[in-house]
Amino acid sequence: MSRSDQESIFDREPFGGFDIRLRGYDQRQVEQHVRALEAAITDLRKKNEELDKRIIELRRLLMSPN
Repeated sequence: MSRSDQESIFDREPFGGFDIRLRGYDQRQVEQHVRALEAAITDLRKKNEELDKRIIELRRLLMSPN
Protein backbone atom coordinates (compact mmCIF):
# COMPACT_ATOMS: atom_id res chain seq x y z
CA MET A 1 0.00 0.00 0.00
CA SER A 2 1.48 3.33 -0.98
CA ARG A 3 1.57 6.38 1.28
CA SER A 4 -1.02 8.13 -0.90
CA ASP A 5 -3.48 5.30 -0.09
CA GLN A 6 -3.21 6.19 3.59
CA GLU A 7 -3.66 9.94 3.21
CA SER A 8 -6.97 11.63 3.76
CA ILE A 9 -8.45 13.92 1.16
CA PHE A 10 -8.21 16.57 3.87
CA ASP A 11 -4.43 16.13 4.09
CA ARG A 12 -4.08 17.28 0.49
CA GLU A 13 -6.72 20.02 0.46
CA PRO A 14 -7.87 21.84 3.60
CA PHE A 15 -11.56 21.54 2.72
CA GLY A 16 -11.37 18.30 0.79
CA GLY A 17 -11.92 20.11 -2.49
CA PHE A 18 -15.38 21.22 -1.46
CA ASP A 19 -16.60 24.81 -1.61
CA ILE A 20 -17.43 26.55 1.66
CA ARG A 21 -21.03 27.72 1.94
CA LEU A 22 -22.92 29.46 4.69
CA ARG A 23 -25.48 26.67 4.79
CA GLY A 24 -24.82 22.98 4.80
CA TYR A 25 -23.11 20.41 6.94
CA ASP A 26 -20.66 21.07 9.73
CA GLN A 27 -17.21 20.84 8.15
CA ARG A 28 -15.64 19.27 11.22
CA GLN A 29 -18.26 16.52 11.35
CA VAL A 30 -17.90 15.81 7.64
CA GLU A 31 -14.11 15.61 7.93
CA GLN A 32 -14.34 13.29 10.95
CA HIS A 33 -16.80 11.06 9.12
CA VAL A 34 -14.68 10.90 5.96
CA ARG A 35 -11.54 10.16 8.00
CA ALA A 36 -13.40 7.36 9.81
CA LEU A 37 -14.49 5.90 6.46
CA GLU A 38 -10.94 6.15 5.12
CA ALA A 39 -9.61 4.38 8.23
CA ALA A 40 -12.21 1.62 7.81
CA ILE A 41 -11.18 1.16 4.17
CA THR A 42 -7.53 0.91 5.19
CA ASP A 43 -8.39 -1.70 7.86
CA LEU A 44 -10.45 -3.72 5.40
CA ARG A 45 -7.65 -3.65 2.82
CA LYS A 46 -5.20 -4.95 5.42
CA LYS A 47 -7.61 -7.73 6.44
CA ASN A 48 -8.13 -8.59 2.78
CA GLU A 49 -4.37 -8.89 2.25
CA GLU A 50 -4.09 -11.13 5.34
CA LEU A 51 -6.93 -13.34 4.11
CA ASP A 52 -5.37 -13.58 0.65
CA LYS A 53 -2.12 -14.75 2.25
CA ARG A 54 -4.01 -17.29 4.34
CA ILE A 55 -5.83 -18.61 1.26
CA ILE A 56 -2.50 -19.07 -0.54
CA GLU A 57 -1.10 -20.88 2.50
CA LEU A 58 -4.12 -23.19 2.76
CA ARG A 59 -4.04 -23.96 -0.97
CA ARG A 60 -0.38 -24.83 -0.69
CA LEU A 61 -1.12 -27.18 2.21
CA LEU A 62 -3.97 -28.84 0.32
CA MET A 63 -1.82 -29.39 -2.76
CA SER A 64 1.24 -30.70 -0.94
CA PRO A 65 1.64 -34.48 -0.92
CA ASN A 66 1.34 -36.02 2.54
